[in-house]
Amino acid sequence: MANTVRLLNLKRETSSPTIWTLVLPPWIPMSHWMTAASQLPNVTLSSDPLPWSTFFDLNSLSQVIPVMELEEFMTTVFRLLVCYGPQPNKHRICAAHHLFNYPLSTSPLSVLNAIGKRVDLAVQLFRDSVESFSGRLDSVEFCSEEVRSRYQSPDSPYYPPITLYPHMNEGHLNGLLNASQYDCVTGALEPLSLAPFLEDLLGSIDINRPIKSIYLGSAETVIHGQLSEWSAEYWTIRRSMVFASELRDVADEFRRTYLNSTDIPDHTFSPFSIPGRGPGSAWLHRTWPFAPAVGGPYLAVHWRCGDYVQSSGDRWINTPSPVQLASQIRFALDYLASEHSTVINVVFLSTDANKIDIDELGTHLERVKLLRFEPTPERWVALGPGGIAIVDQWICSHARIGSDRKLTYKMDDINVV
Repeated sequence: MANTVRLLNLKRETSSPTIWTLVLPPWIPMSHWMTAASQLPNVTLSSDPLPWSTFFDLNSLSQVIPVMELEEFMTTVFRLLVCYGPQPNKHRICAAHHLFNYPLSTSPLSVLNAIGKRVDLAVQLFRDSVESFSGRLDSVEFCSEEVRSRYQSPDSPYYPPITLYPHMNEGHLNGLLNASQYDCVTGALEPLSLAPFLEDLLGSIDINRPIKSIYLGSAETVIHGQLSEWSAEYWTIRRSMVFASELRDVADEFRRTYLNSTDIPDHTFSPFSIPGRGPGSAWLHRTWPFAPAVGGPYLAVHWRCGDYVQSSGDRWINTPSPVQLASQIRFALDYLASEHSTVINVVFLSTDANKIDIDELGTHLERVKLLRFEPTPERWVALGPGGIAIVDQWICSHARIGSDRKLTYKMDDINVV
């Protein structure tokens, strides 16, 4: 969605000063988080939605496109009834992905419903059965008239208030978000096709009823398409997703205390912000002050044992067993010692394995110090499983890599939240 908004703004630069902003929907508890919480019987995982700033630095994200939290959107755009921008009606809000509704007692949406404000346009996205709608795989079009009419008619059951996260408990469905107009589109739902379609759609709207906000339903069906991981645009967005400083600080404290790892000797000291670009612009530097990175004096291992790994009868088909993993770790340590004259006997383990498997792994790693980030129950509650996963990731990303290669931005499984 970020690239879709970016393309809309690039188009607008040549036609009008209108700016689109991506509204960031809060994170809700995921199945992985619930599993993690079940491993600590005395810890209860909150079901409250978490803003993006819990995990990511919004100043860094805004270096690519304007972004705002959903709560800011609700209170600024709806409650104060003003457009966000230097001139009235010149700033548009694009609400991507499913928005979240807080409980009625604390929700900005309760204000929204009380004053009767609505999203200007709600568009349902369909990516399946493309041929039946348009006959082509490279276009975005309105759904067939039969399907489209179901969404446009106020008398249709498809024209309801927008149910935000309907799979959540009923307590989270108080105060539904409404839209003034409903529609549906289908086709090649990727940024290079979707952005021009939305641009044309906005151009066809009655000038006396301008669209200031769009809700895109089922936005998870939008694919990267030509702006996939092989494109510079994809990695620009990914690089802008800098982890929140609070989580990085926790990880850095662990590195200093237990892994003898700090940024200057490890050559992982981050650059300063770019003058004139404000906070959050450091990632825009193409090179870092002490590149190439060396990494801390430890090996990092991500051992995935839950999730889809357990889909078969024998989970060790999909991931290394403790014996196999111990063999791989010893091989990596021997390689560092023989090929790079680097003797390391400390291994940081990031895993969702159970205690029995972890203990077994340790029995096969004599003379190796195996460490994990294991927060106290109080810190566990403060960070949550999503925050702990990011702390793990940050620690892993600063480990010794064993060669002169620069650290790349691509990782097979970042597994952040």
